[in-house]
Amino acid sequence: MAAQIIGNIYSLTDSKDLAPYLPNILPGLKTSLLDPVPEVRAVSAHALGSMVRAMGEEAFQEIVPWLMEHLVLESSPVDRSGAAQGLSEVIFGLGADRLEKSMKEIIERSQQLDLAAHVRDGYMMMFIYLPISFGEKFIPYVGKIIPPILKVR
Repeated sequence: MAAQIIGNIYSLTDSKDLAPYLPNILPGLKTSLLDPVPEVRAVSAHALGSMVRAMGEEAFQEIVPWLMEHLVLESSPVDRSGAAQGLSEVIFGLGADRLEKSMKEIIERSQQLDLAAHVRDGYMMMFIYLPISFGEKFIPYVGKIIPPILKVR
């Protein structure tokens, strides 16, 4: 519930008023993105997306590398799932241009033959959560993600 409230506050309030609180909010949000409960991860990811949309990417320069790191962790599929959800919502918060740029990289990485199974799994999870975040705006990419999904080792 805290993540939901934080996301709503950031979407309703001027970002300059909330910027000083960001360093205190992000650690808890990161923790909840890695929660074993899928609903907690989903609400936390949505809150993160709302915050990025309100404040811009420059306020969250360390969040994308952190999400990318957790997207390919070998230790936990839960962490990979939370990172994929969070990254999908961050990309949504940054807009269609960022989706175009990110999809090129995600598709390219997911098609690499030398990827470890857990790394490929992280990128495949992006194909689950990006359509949820973008809805109909993701339709142009559906044909592009089919080959990586069907690619067999």
